[in-house]
Amino acid sequence: MKKYILIIASLLITCLVHAQEVKINSNRSIESGGALKIESSATEWQDLKVNLESSFNSAAVELTSGTSGPHERFIKNNEDVESLSFIVQLPFDWKEGTTIYPKLNWKSETSATGNVVWNFEYTWANLNTISPPESYPAITINTIVAKGPLKAKRSISTNLTNGNIGIDGAGKKISSYIICRISRNSNNANDTYNADVCVMSFSFQIEKNVFESQTLTSK
Repeated sequence: MKKYILIIASLLITCLVHAQEVKINSNRSIESGGALKIESSATEWQDLKVNLESSFNSAAVELTSGTSGPHERFIKNNEDVESLSFIVQLPFDWKEGTTIYPKLNWKSETSATGNVVWNFEYTWANLNTISPPESYPAITINTIVAKGPLKAKRSISTNLTNGNIGIDGAGKKISSYIICRISRNSNNANDTYNADVCVMSFSFQIEKNVFESQTLTSK
């Protein structure tokens, strides 16, 4: 490991001194500015996690055990539409233009038959660094049926695009913003799980091809 670190450091120095790209292997190179880059199709994946604790919402925040201890966000049954809204900014290491995959992790409260219907709404636009500024497009709504039967206190992962096709990122850049809302409409005819559910976490699974950006607004 130590030897590998020394090799990387040596290559970085060479790159900075000679101001040229240095290739480490077929999948890695160091750009002239010093950024470590993943070559061609050799991307890596990561979860872009969202802090739902700071989202504005109409979902209930309740004690996990009902008496004391940590809190969880519950989406109630038979309460029309309850939602969590949040905003996500694409990071500098995201491979621009690639498809991203929204994923919801949640928990069923009781063992019962029936399905849960989730709506995922979003609109996505680039940061306004051009003139005229880019406008946010019309909101897209994905409706996903998470099929039962469900077991009590089980963690469930649900992809929020049908067939997990993801969201096309063509034309989108780093630092672009996605305005989002997750909701459950338990009055929907397809929502037949007669119990509450608990939202645990949300993330976008994204591809990355560099470890940083050399400028504040572009790669």
